[in-house]
Amino acid sequence: MGLTALYVPVDDQTLDELVSLPADDAYDRFVQIDDDLYGTPGHYDMDTGWDGLHFLLTGTSARSPVDDPLSDAVVGIHQVCDDPWIGCVTSDELVLCVAALRAVDLAGMLRAVDFQTFADHGIYPAVWTDDPARLKTGLAEQFHGLLSAYETVLGTGQHILVQIG
Repeated sequence: MGLTALYVPVDDQTLDELVSLPADDAYDRFVQIDDDLYGTPGHYDMDTGWDGLHFLLTGTSARSPVDDPLSDAVVGIHQVCDDPWIGCVTSDELVLCVAALRAVDLAGMLRAVDFQTFADHGIYPAVWTDDPARLKTGLAEQFHGLLSAYETVLGTGQHILVQIG
């Protein structure tokens, strides 16, 4: 199965509850929240593509996030839990992430992509020597899924939890 990324919209009360818990309890509560909200508008399961998408958008691995709204969109801004990673993008911060994602020239990035660079940098998962057309399709689907989740939540007053693990 591997390390996957989940994007889960939550309200103020749920976020406040989650951040008030010790790390082990926060993860357990996140799992409950994810189960309850799976399939709702704004919920997105990126599967294992998070590091590859982060690298495509920022040139760095998601394991070393950068101060950039594109990085924030993939891994979150505020740390809720470290192991496994749970981050958060607050409702106020969604605007910057959505604007940055909307400004991406995805077609241009995918035309210029060199998947050997992904492999050379140890980008997760180790699939970057596979069929380039399939890899491009996967990255495009992940990008559009992420953008759709963020656009769905934008303006609702909700926040997005990002769980990678």
